[in-house]
Amino acid sequence: MGDSPTGVAHKLQESFRDFLHESAEMFGGYGFLGDCERQLRELEAGIVRPFNVAVFGRMKTGKSSLINALLGKDLAITGVEETTATINVISRASEPSLCDKFTVHWKDRPPETFPLDRLVPDWSGKSKKVVEKVAKTAFIQLYSDDPALALHEIIDTPGTGAAVSDHEKVAQAFLDPTVQEGRKADALVYVFGINGRETDESNLKTFREGCLPGSRPYNSVGVLHKWDATYWNSGGDWKEVQSKADRLTGQMNSVVADVIPVSAPIAMVAAKAPEKDFAALLALIAQKGPEKIEKLLQDDEDWNDDADCRSVRKGFSVVVPWICFRVCVREAIRLESGATPDELRSRLRDLGGIDRLRSFLDRNFFKSAALIRQRQQYARFLRVKEEAYARIQDRQEELEEDAENWDALASENRPSASLSNWVSCKRDAAKGELDGLMRKWTEQDFRYINSPVPKILEDLNALDWCAAHPDRVPEDERAALRSMADKLAGDAAATIDDETLHTIKSRFAALRFGALDSAGRKATEYLTRRIDAVLRMK
Repeated sequence: MGDSPTGVAHKLQESFRDFLHESAEMFGGYGFLGDCERQLRELEAGIVRPFNVAVFGRMKTGKSSLINALLGKDLAITGVEETTATINVISRASEPSLCDKFTVHWKDRPPETFPLDRLVPDWSGKSKKVVEKVAKTAFIQLYSDDPALALHEIIDTPGTGAAVSDHEKVAQAFLDPTVQEGRKADALVYVFGINGRETDESNLKTFREGCLPGSRPYNSVGVLHKWDATYWNSGGDWKEVQSKADRLTGQMNSVVADVIPVSAPIAMVAAKAPEKDFAALLALIAQKGPEKIEKLLQDDEDWNDDADCRSVRKGFSVVVPWICFRVCVREAIRLESGATPDELRSRLRDLGGIDRLRSFLDRNFFKSAALIRQRQQYARFLRVKEEAYARIQDRQEELEEDAENWDALASENRPSASLSNWVSCKRDAAKGELDGLMRKWTEQDFRYINSPVPKILEDLNALDWCAAHPDRVPEDERAALRSMADKLAGDAAATIDDETLHTIKSRFAALRFGALDSAGRKATEYLTRRIDAVLRMK
């Protein structure tokens, strides 16, 4: 969205957290609702935690490499075998020393922190020792000094289709909304290999249903990874790569907002290779000539047989797979004679696609965090509510059955006044328990409906539509709407721009006669009512 007002978002968090706390307190008075109480308290605690984005996909699609490229440093575990075995949460370090450590959050005992050099040997791979530890681990927390992680977390997940069944179970449980242990994603980056699979779509649908059934894919994006071979084989024709991404977007448009081509290795070369590496490569091309270099690029053995070429590749400060290296060399050849290392770096940075992905995440996930989190939390609350109703109904049936048994017992023992009184007291207590619970729950529902939360959520949804249609609602008008929403949420510092609001109202009235879908009509009609309300306050 990119347009969520801070005043509205803050008010939303406060109001919904209060409601969850009150509901959990109410459930706590009834033993049979203990699990529902626990889930509500987890939701309450989750409102203030960082917004998290999970990287998910099939095994060996390069999820961990993608995370490292996003962070600009090698933190997620990579390798040629199955490496990521657990859910790994990458967070901002609260103190510098944590960057050299990791914390294991166990399922059955308090967390423990270990030196970072123990992570790979003890928690990656598919050995019996690792499998046993994975079974006892809820998630692992890694640390970075990246300032962005103060508000957002990145989650690395085991690949689906893993050879180790325990790894596969961890991956699938992460998507399953009925599994409560461990971390869940607020948003998802789904990494596709060069060929999308039916299981990819199935996994994405599971995530969507776990978020908001029937919702649009506002919080999931696809990444077409490892496209380097396609690009090379097409002679460096980017249209071939983009065509595959477009086809995937069309196939998956009900479960991802977009599919972005990214090459993590090329992005890491652009971000981390020093100027001398690029200068050496450009000098090699100038020395041997483009045609000779192109010929040597056809096979890595031919390249390594040439002492000069071998020296340049061996001297590269960033380890890069051969297929990615030769793409980098071909891009260097395409530059005009006399090109600088900075020009080559810029070309590779653009080709790697990591900036496009970061821009998408910032625009669609991070700046929309309040709205996405609220949608997620409310959907999870509704699931807890349904579970509570089911348990209340089960409890009611139990008490009714008990009442029938007590009636039968009383009729068989009419001479016993004490037994009749005992039965009557038990029935009255059971009826009082249920009546009290339903009355409290009805009151709590009424409080929520009349709290600021539903109205603020509608404000955010409407602003979300405006942000998604900048051609319909220019930035200055979106700013006026954000300020209006802040004012209505109780932000005394927010200002009202009467003139712009009148302009927006006129624009929306004209839009109703244009080509607006149902979401657009709903958003513009709602915002028109809100404009009328705030103008009446003047």
